[in-house]
Amino acid sequence: MTADQSDVDVTDEFSAVMELVQRAHRDSDTSTLARAVDRLTALTDLGAAPAARAAELGYALYLLSERTVDPGPLPAAQRAYRVALARGDHARAPLWRTHLGMCLVRESERSHRAEALDEALPLLRSAAADLPGHLAAHANLGLGLMRQMERTGDVTLLPELLTAARTAGDAALRLPSSRARILSNTSSALMAAWELTGIRDHLDGAVDAGQAACDLVPAGDPAVPGCTSALARALLGRAIFTGDRTSAAEAARRLRRSLRRVQPDDPDRPIYLNQLAIAGRLTFAATGALAALDEAIRDWGEAVRLLPTGHPDRDAYRVNRAGALRNRFEAVMDTDALDEAVRELEEVVAGDPERPAHLAGLANALHRKGVGTGDPQSLNRAADLLRTAAALTPAGRPEHRAHRANLGAVLLASARFGPGIDEAVDVLTQATTGVGPDDPELADTLLNLGAARELRDGPGDLEEAAATYTRLADTEVVPALSRAMAAQNLGHLRARAEDWPNARYALGRAVELLDLVAWAGLDRDDQERLLTQFPALATTAAACALELDDPDGAVEILEQGRGVLYAQALSRSADTDKVRASASDLAERLGAAHDLIEASHRNDRSAVYDRHRAVRERDAILAEIHRTPGLERFLRPPRIGDLRAGFGPGTVVIINVAAHRCDALLVTGTSTHHVPLPNLTSEDITRHAAASIRPTDAGLTETLGWLWDTIAGPVLDRLDQLDPTGHVWWMPTGALSFLPIHAAGHDDTIRSAPHRVVSSYAPTLRSLTAVGTPSVPQWAAVVAPDDPRRPGLPASLREATEVHRRLGAAAELVSGQDATTPRVRDLFADADWVHFAGHATADAARPSDSYLTLRDGPLRVRELLRQPAGVRTAGTLAYLSACSTLQGGARLPDENIHIASALQLAGFAHVIATYWPVPDPVAGRAARLIYDGLHTGRPAHAVNAATRALRDRYWGRPSCWAAYVHVGPDAEVTFPPTG
Repeated sequence: MTADQSDVDVTDEFSAVMELVQRAHRDSDTSTLARAVDRLTALTDLGAAPAARAAELGYALYLLSERTVDPGPLPAAQRAYRVALARGDHARAPLWRTHLGMCLVRESERSHRAEALDEALPLLRSAAADLPGHLAAHANLGLGLMRQMERTGDVTLLPELLTAARTAGDAALRLPSSRARILSNTSSALMAAWELTGIRDHLDGAVDAGQAACDLVPAGDPAVPGCTSALARALLGRAIFTGDRTSAAEAARRLRRSLRRVQPDDPDRPIYLNQLAIAGRLTFAATGALAALDEAIRDWGEAVRLLPTGHPDRDAYRVNRAGALRNRFEAVMDTDALDEAVRELEEVVAGDPERPAHLAGLANALHRKGVGTGDPQSLNRAADLLRTAAALTPAGRPEHRAHRANLGAVLLASARFGPGIDEAVDVLTQATTGVGPDDPELADTLLNLGAARELRDGPGDLEEAAATYTRLADTEVVPALSRAMAAQNLGHLRARAEDWPNARYALGRAVELLDLVAWAGLDRDDQERLLTQFPALATTAAACALELDDPDGAVEILEQGRGVLYAQALSRSADTDKVRASASDLAERLGAAHDLIEASHRNDRSAVYDRHRAVRERDAILAEIHRTPGLERFLRPPRIGDLRAGFGPGTVVIINVAAHRCDALLVTGTSTHHVPLPNLTSEDITRHAAASIRPTDAGLTETLGWLWDTIAGPVLDRLDQLDPTGHVWWMPTGALSFLPIHAAGHDDTIRSAPHRVVSSYAPTLRSLTAVGTPSVPQWAAVVAPDDPRRPGLPASLREATEVHRRLGAAAELVSGQDATTPRVRDLFADADWVHFAGHATADAARPSDSYLTLRDGPLRVRELLRQPAGVRTAGTLAYLSACSTLQGGARLPDENIHIASALQLAGFAHVIATYWPVPDPVAGRAARLIYDGLHTGRPAHAVNAATRALRDRYWGRPSCWAAYVHVGPDAEVTFPPTG
């Protein structure tokens, strides 16, 4: 065989293998592609190969590099293209230059080697100039410019970038897959510009371009994963900026669907997993769903596992995963998760000890650990890390101020364990000096500075703290949460100085902001979490009003600051309906403006203009709403005259418990009377409330006597002079809500609340005036489920059968396996009268998760609250013959979150409930006695008569007779028709 013949054979084989390369690439067959490239490499002697063959080898190597994490093919492709270009001028040299430029761009992406990108751009620009209208040349130039913009922050590259993308897009008009890739790159470029500038148009443009890219390609197209990734990035950016959880959900949905089509060895799989994890973490932030956070932790773990050691993205994903682990600790106090986060970040920092962001991330985790576990060593190390991060960051950068602000927060926490408060004050003062209201770190830093001044309490410190809190409370463009916390802190500071007028004013401002803090558009868990940051706010503010001899003002404050979520569900929904009726877009515009104000401070690249515009928009919308007849008081404090409207005979007794004083407020339809309770203290209340969760007869006997001596006796003695009707609605505050005031008394009948008055309970004053007109119930249901996972209640079915017989033909008995969650939920939504005999569980830590036990699982408070709010008629009644259905949350006692209040909001005017578990025989006897009394028409009187009868039968055993209560108005009920 001649040499020429051998060359021909090699050329033929080379061509055949190149065809195999193209086919394997098209079929996503990575193993065949790798074997084919190995054969091409063996067939090619770069020292002697023609330019075209060297370039073809370079192209094959580049294709392989796009499908593997193996770092070898990419530098080999560069060498091949350099050989081809070194062979002299060639007609295809411009195309080879763009390909070599792309190899260098990919190297910069994987190694973060800036020199590779600097070499790539001249090659890409010259190729695009020599190839006008060429798809690949201009698409590659656009990608190279985007990477350079991301690396340098040079936004002036954006116009050239978009021009290149448009040119490439025009060349791909008949190539939907290629055009989709170009649009997805355009989306990524606009996202990079948004992240650098905060210009909202860039964010919206990124979403639009990403959506257009995804719309172009059908399922199964190789471009789908990349297009999905670009759109997901934009949607996640919008979710972070606006708080729009639907964008995060859409991103997650698309990513999961796309990820199923991505091969396990695809080098881009970690990118998709990272984005999916970001979506999961955002979902957790928006909904509190722990499962979403756990999925994010797993996704980041897989992404890290897939990347080789030394990959530039690996540390970033580890930092993200550590942040999610820290969130898990914050959500459920999972100390193992926090320890894992610290270990992860320690390893990252050890590999790159001069990267400020990583140092700050580790410091954040150590800060949480130090505060959560009382570990001063963790706080000291966090402070050292933040000092280093600040020193490594140029003083003019926003990150430098953030590191200093976080250092101040750590020093403040550390000062609670030892020295260092002077440095904390100095650092926090510097971090707030000359900072405008739009700085995202300002609110937290001012709160910390005020707290540091209070802790130091040196000459002038308390007045400086007051000035700091006032500055924050007056800054309208910061979130309502920060303003309310500043006003609360200011009020407490003034109250400690017995400056009652200023204390009342500041605390009153905080109370007025609670509706915006727990905005109705938020998830229920988020609302509850936010409100826990204002313990005893309303009661302390009311106590300040009483110091100023203003009982009416105290009542107004309590009505606005207690039962915030209850009031929203009861009346705000109706108000919103009125808003929609008068101007259909007002409610939606108000919610959107509020969400933007709140969400913008969670994003360090928020658009200042948008935030100021949103504040102006919110104020203008509220002004328009207030001009609407019937909505003049929307989101404004209630007035005592409005609260009294609709009151009938009887007296509401509010027991206000504050740290420095306790009082009773007796509210009638015409006046408010103040009864000081000097022998009642918050310490005694806490002790008795703790004992009442699982009461004993001895403990309850002591508690009932104490309740009489300190509360019921003084109140009822005064009430004898004011209201001869003898009907009282108790409204206890704080931990007092766990105690049975209605049963207060000693062994005689003179000093006994059940013998002196008929008692009911009311969550708020407005709950008593929101009752519809009386009517005859048309449909009743008696529910007696069994639970295969728990022992049955022997008497419950007998009780249910007897009640069903009493209610007659209009009643339906739903028992055993028929008592499923969907069925019973529908009964509560539709029936006028429901009797439930079964198990219930009160969750003091998460009251919205308290539940009734049904055949197929729990029916939780949060599910009952999803029913449309509002009482159907005054004749509706729910009887809960179950455990602890009036027991609320330990952290939010003034929110009245329990099963009984949930059923009121679901539409029942009257609810008969229990404070604690009652033995089965007692429950059956109580039901018979109460139903005997219901024939007289008034549920409160029926419960009172039953209580007295049970007291006589179970003398000395208050656990058996004192548990039953009535919640609701003094309105008659009528049994459903019997035929």
